[in-house]
Amino acid sequence: MESFPRGLTPENTSQFLSRLEFYFKPKMREDIFLFLLSRNSEEDYYALENFYSKFLTLNKPEFQNIVQKVAYDLSEELYELGWKCAFAYGDTGLYIYRETPPAILDMGEMI
Repeated sequence: MESFPRGLTPENTSQFLSRLEFYFKPKMREDIFLFLLSRNSEEDYYALENFYSKFLTLNKPEFQNIVQKVAYDLSEELYELGWKCAFAYGDTGLYIYRETPPAILDMGEMI
């Protein structure tokens, strides 16, 4: 970021929460990209807690909801690229795989 966005004004504080999705999406996309390049196997999962710890100084429930929405949106992008995805562990872990889902306990929604 070369400069602060023009909308970062006291008058716009009511819009700050909605701007987090705009901010988080490219950050998480890059984080998932690096995860896929460096993981050991498809048994590894992307942990949303790691994203929280990197990019959030406050752990508010509304922030978690936004992060989970972004993760869901990005899983759909991955699906369009030919990957399959499954959320697990109370939607805090995202498995990304080619064909067969890894042996997962507490399987959540599959995309």
